[in-house]
Amino acid sequence: MKRVLIFEAGHKSNLVNDVITEIFRTRVRLPTPPPNTRKNMSEETKNEKTIKPGPPWKNIRTFNVYDEALALKLQFLEEKPDHQAKIKRLSSGFVVKTRLHPDLQPKKETKNGKNRKSRKRNTDKGKTEIS
Repeated sequence: MKRVLIFEAGHKSNLVNDVITEIFRTRVRLPTPPPNTRKNMSEETKNEKTIKPGPPWKNIRTFNVYDEALALKLQFLEEKPDHQAKIKRLSSGFVVKTRLHPDLQPKKETKNGKNRKSRKRNTDKGKTEIS
């Protein structure tokens, strides 16, 4: 089936758009896009738990051999079971790092007192004008 199109001078732009949409409707069947399964970035960040860093690690001693570092780490953990220890490899050797377990860290107390702004008085209230 052939279609013959006659263009008139005044209706050219609308007719061209109609022809293009008709061609796409009849001949080209585009697959329907899949539903949007990807979440927005804001939704992803809200759902993910933020990991808070623990207390800093302290360097105990540096070794050239891993076995010596492992021996010190095991000895340290036997003496202080409430601490954590790890061996970090450096270009100069191995370092043993330790810290108090984050769950056992003493929590800092926040001040519940009033701040400076709330203690500040209105200085204009008590003064009277003398004329």
